[in-house]
Amino acid sequence: MVELLPGPGDNATLMVSGFGATDVAEPLADERLAHRVRSADDDLPGVLYDRDPAWAPYFCPICERSYCVDHWRGSRCPYGH
Repeated sequence: MVELLPGPGDNATLMVSGFGATDVAEPLADERLAHRVRSADDDLPGVLYDRDPAWAPYFCPICERSYCVDHWRGSRCPYGH
């Protein structure tokens, strides 16, 4: 699950949870990045991964696909990337 929550202060906080033991809570001081996250739609995993791979540990940039925890293989997608 990816959520963009208000705070701290005027900033937003990005919350990524539900992929195994990997959870992220990161304040987004850059309003441009917050806007990209809000408007990304289907490209959200790619936007998150480009900023920090830990924000989208379920995304394979080679396949350009997201995978569930059942299909992810350690640190690799089902196709070995």
